[in-house]
Amino acid sequence: MTEFTDFQPDALYYIPLGGCGEFGKNLSLYGWNGHWLMVDLGISFHSENHPPGTLIMPDISWIEKRRKALAGLIITHAHEDHIGAVCYLWPRLRCPVYATPFAAAFLRAKLRDNNMDYDLELIEINPGETFYVGPYHCRVAPITHSIPESTMVEIKTNHGRIVHTGDWKLDHVPSVGDAYDASIYDEMGRDGVLLAVSDSTNANIPGRSGDEIDVEEGLTRLFSRLPHRILVTCFASNVGRIKSIARAAAANGRRVILAGRSLWRFSHIARDLGYYDDIEKFDGPKEMRRHARKQTVIICTGSQGETNAALSRIAMGQHPKISPIPGDHVVFSSRIIPGNEEEIALLQDQLRHAAQEVITPADVPETIYSSGHPCADEVAQLYTWLKPQKVMPVHGTTAHQQANEEIARRCGVSDVLVPANGQVIRVAPGPLTVVGEVPHGIVAAQPEEYA
Repeated sequence: MTEFTDFQPDALYYIPLGGCGEFGKNLSLYGWNGHWLMVDLGISFHSENHPPGTLIMPDISWIEKRRKALAGLIITHAHEDHIGAVCYLWPRLRCPVYATPFAAAFLRAKLRDNNMDYDLELIEINPGETFYVGPYHCRVAPITHSIPESTMVEIKTNHGRIVHTGDWKLDHVPSVGDAYDASIYDEMGRDGVLLAVSDSTNANIPGRSGDEIDVEEGLTRLFSRLPHRILVTCFASNVGRIKSIARAAAANGRRVILAGRSLWRFSHIARDLGYYDDIEKFDGPKEMRRHARKQTVIICTGSQGETNAALSRIAMGQHPKISPIPGDHVVFSSRIIPGNEEEIALLQDQLRHAAQEVITPADVPETIYSSGHPCADEVAQLYTWLKPQKVMPVHGTTAHQQANEEIARRCGVSDVLVPANGQVIRVAPGPLTVVGEVPHGIVAAQPEEYA
């Protein structure tokens, strides 16, 4: 590979170093006027070639060499695939980090939990707030997702406005935070959008992703007909889902117990910031003996079959406080991230071997899962609002990106390019054009290497 170096000072560039052709390790770079702006710095969920627990992060060596020109890093939201590498890689960049209060609290907690005592340059910004990062005039526009304070990043340059969507969906009745406000995105479209860099996760699925209130109602009905102890697994960062489970448990006279360190981390942050004011405080495994078996719902980490997570340890009889009991109902309120099929199937077989009932979204008539990402109709709706001149689909496999490309073209966008990690793409002037490539790849390490 010949590294591209012919950057023109008056041109606008985009370089993804992660998050294209894959799920996870999202990292986007925007270059203009001699300055670079980074959006997100995440970890990957899965690697077949590394042992469990390995940190899979984007290779930042290219931008590290240019860190004096790196104006800052904006975090769209507090999911690990967008924020998880910051604590480990920031010392190599040492740029200002802009994050909403929830994401900032997550970063501080992660630094504390991992005994990292360096002074991260963290600047809190509220959803809707405008600010400058070097020459870039930015706004973090609120959008619904499965975690509080998710944002789209609006970036203004002399060439025009960029909208970097981050992760999003159109949830009319979210369990945490406010519903989306269509006028925000409609206003962006009226003012003119040069480029939309757009989440592709569910672009190949027709229709809408569904509202979280439907999941709460579905879980409430499901719990009402389950006679024994209930275990529910979901993403620990899905603060909205945890609240839905808690409400469903309360409606059926059950207490909620959390099992998993990351669940406690996110729930503490959510409660400190007022997102859990209307639900009871959770118990830990030590308090389980206070409640009858049929009066408990245990929320567990491990929905993707992670061997060190609470649910896998319970299934194998290795959890210090929770043993598998025949007849338990184990509810998967989650989707399978591509690449994790084998691990999840193995975990579910272990649970069944322990005579526990496994319940997935496909097994019951109730709605017990909704995605935090937009399906095809929602993607089309966003393009109708934004009216972008150009679109680059990111966040997903190539098939997902191509499905997003088809939606954009149906919405009348003629200049669409499916990017790949490491490509240097000239956004303006002229049409979207791949002009070269820079070094990229992964960094694989054990967490203790950064302690």
